[in-house]
Amino acid sequence: MNSKNILYVVNVDWFFISHRLPIAIAAKENGYHVTIATTNTGRFEELKNLGFQLYDLNVIRSGTNPFLEIAIILKLIKIFRIVKPTIVHNITLKMAIYSSIATHFAFVPKVVNAISGLGYNFTLERKTLPQKIIYKLMKFAFRNKDSSFIFQNPADLNLFKSLGFNNRNKMYLIKGAGVDLDLFVPSKDKFRTGTTFILTSRMLKDKGISEYLAACKIVSQRYPATKFILVGDLDIENLASYTEKELRQELIGSQVNWVGFRDDILELLWKADVMVFPSYREGLPKSLVEAAAVGLPIITTDAIGCRECVDDGINGFLVPVKDPISLANKMIKFIQDPYLIQKMGRESRLKAEREFSLKMVIEKTFQIYEC
Repeated sequence: MNSKNILYVVNVDWFFISHRLPIAIAAKENGYHVTIATTNTGRFEELKNLGFQLYDLNVIRSGTNPFLEIAIILKLIKIFRIVKPTIVHNITLKMAIYSSIATHFAFVPKVVNAISGLGYNFTLERKTLPQKIIYKLMKFAFRNKDSSFIFQNPADLNLFKSLGFNNRNKMYLIKGAGVDLDLFVPSKDKFRTGTTFILTSRMLKDKGISEYLAACKIVSQRYPATKFILVGDLDIENLASYTEKELRQELIGSQVNWVGFRDDILELLWKADVMVFPSYREGLPKSLVEAAAVGLPIITTDAIGCRECVDDGINGFLVPVKDPISLANKMIKFIQDPYLIQKMGRESRLKAEREFSLKMVIEKTFQIYEC
């Protein structure tokens, strides 16, 4: 058996490319044989061209069909027996549960579970049926005392401990997927008139899209020259996604320019002045990490995963969840005092250098692989 044989398990290929590809490339460069088990949404060729072995899981992300879920677990057992990985790195809670169950039926020496966010089902005041079912699955799946868990924010780590897993597993805090600080750098050309706000995200309702659009309407009434950009695609398999009709309806009467999916995020960030991200809850949002790296001040919610990206009053502002008026007031602060954009933007870059570097994320992840 190759002693450096790693298998990544993740819902969909595009998420892997967006959030974990640099770690897989680093693994390959460090002599690991890299296999990826995920759902092919049309991007398998990109991964194959990088020299990775691939297996299609065909995960259905919306809804829950017990027979399809069991089929995924059986498929993973088969893959584990074929690949014989020395490390399985699971990404997202759902795949961590299914893959960890599968490892009980196929020998895997080391399991690493990257939990990008526990979500609303696990806020302690909620005792829903889905929570109870997921909790029972977790209790069964995470029986292995040698499993390691990576969390993106302290709240999720502490919540996981409170569920009774604190004495049985190794837990680590790594803030997000990291950002390439040599690529995502502040723009050298910041001389322009007016203020441009940007939000980059999938078009999901719990990302605070509605609050952003409402705040933009308030701001544009007072400062009509202000520009507002909304970047991101619909995600129709996600139950929280807008339909195109719903989003177009909300855009009526606003000055917001929805540009859809873009693969030139860096260039769009360079054209913006302030990042706005009024999400309800996150693991640790990649959009804020990238914004900080390019030196943008940030307005986000005082919510789990979001607050980790902003030192309130230093590199941006925190606002209450679902409060477009507070959001608009903070946006207006930047319009009225452009010096804040420069001052807080510098602090964002410094924070990214201290806390969000891709190099740091890769180093910490490999320490877990090799311990």
